[in-house]
Amino acid sequence: DITSTTPGSYTNTIPAGGVSTTNAGTNTVAASANLVVNARPTVTKTFTPNPIAPGAVTTLSVSIANTNAVAMTGVTVTDTYPAGVSTAGTPNITQSNCGLLPASLPGSVTLTNGTIPAGLTCTFSIDVTSSTPGTVTNTIPIGGVTTTNAGTNTVAAGDDLTINARPTGTKAFTPNTIAPGTTSVITITLSNSNTVAITGVAFTDTYPAGLVNAATPAG
Repeated sequence: DITSTTPGSYTNTIPAGGVSTTNAGTNTVAASANLVVNARPTVTKTFTPNPIAPGAVTTLSVSIANTNAVAMTGVTVTDTYPAGVSTAGTPNITQSNCGLLPASLPGSVTLTNGTIPAGLTCTFSIDVTSSTPGTVTNTIPIGGVTTTNAGTNTVAAGDDLTINARPTGTKAFTPNTIAPGTTSVITITLSNSNTVAITGVAFTDTYPAGLVNAATPAG
């Protein structure tokens, strides 16, 4: 038995004259055999869009590359989500060059016995969501992708997903006690505790009955 950890094509030859005997001379024809050591799968992953609002949906994509001249078979991987992340109510699972659709559970997605054609990349995607603000890391570890003819991945694949915190708001009247017909200034403060800007901010503040804007509203 022989083995190799270095991908490539190897030719092993016994040359003419390489076989000697005491009573039958030597071989006149060389003997050769080729051995191909397939390259291991490589894996990457992304979340799009990223970051997201709490409860919003992002698409998790996993890509497994086959750089070999033959199909990669028996491709199997389970991507377990980090705490707080789950499969969306409508998963929208898709695949390209994987041989079959992966299966989803609330906390993971699994491709089992896939086939990746020679020189192509298998990509499968699934929609996930989270309502827990913060940044989480989703990782497929070393050895997480297995195959029947190309070994396992030797480099982990990961991506961070950020779930933005919701805005907070306060409001105050100054002064908060007035005589009839006089004015008070209402101040509304919105806070963003995230490391990125909150965009598309909009709100309507509807006053209770009996309150109206002053003739000359302060701004």
